[in-house]
Amino acid sequence: MKKLISIILLLFLPFFSISQGYKSYFQKLLDDVKSSKKITSTKTFKLTQRDFYFEKFNKSPNYGSYIDVSSSYFTPDILYSRTTEVLNAVGNERYGKLYEGLSYVNRRIYLESGVMSTEYGHRAEINFYLGNYKDALSDVNKEISLRNNIWMIKYSLKLRSKIKYMLGDYIGAIKDLDEHSNYLIRRGDHCNISSYYWFLVYYLAINDYSNANLYFEKISSYPSYDRNCGTNTINEIKSKANKIQTYIN
Repeated sequence: MKKLISIILLLFLPFFSISQGYKSYFQKLLDDVKSSKKITSTKTFKLTQRDFYFEKFNKSPNYGSYIDVSSSYFTPDILYSRTTEVLNAVGNERYGKLYEGLSYVNRRIYLESGVMSTEYGHRAEINFYLGNYKDALSDVNKEISLRNNIWMIKYSLKLRSKIKYMLGDYIGAIKDLDEHSNYLIRRGDHCNISSYYWFLVYYLAINDYSNANLYFEKISSYPSYDRNCGTNTINEIKSKANKIQTYIN
């Protein structure tokens, strides 16, 4: 009897060994699949402070330094002019030097010179590009509360949507952008592809690939010319959208 059992074991042992080998092999494949799924599901696109700075100023960040603006030389008009040079004067030596711009706008607010909604709007923009998102949100809310022009209020919602995006309030960002774009579309003077791009970015942040793909398709099929955009703007936005297409699962 013992001899018979020994013979049976000798006959079937190789199969048990092979079976175990296959089990280990398929378990490894299963583990690899699970691992790859985890990597795919965590691939989320998110813009950075540097990305926003580069998009606005088209150069690597150079925030400059705070300067002393307490002398009488810095009249409200000079402070305003210097602030706009920091934010809008491409090629100017002050362009993009945000700490310098913050010096000017803080002084203007302290002096309560000019239109205060404009002052807070400028500081909101500067704080945003500096990465001071809570301060930027406070400033843009203050700006909106002081505005009595509906167009300016709706226009400011685009900046607030970007601020909310960087603060992680993606639903709030989408809501602000939706209100901003719907108002301007009704006016007939809006560059729609610009809003499509930001909707794409915001929906990617919450992994809503269905809506992200919807806006990617809107961008891809956008005509090459639009009087409210210009060909260069359209091409630039299409190029940016193509670069983040891989994040749409």
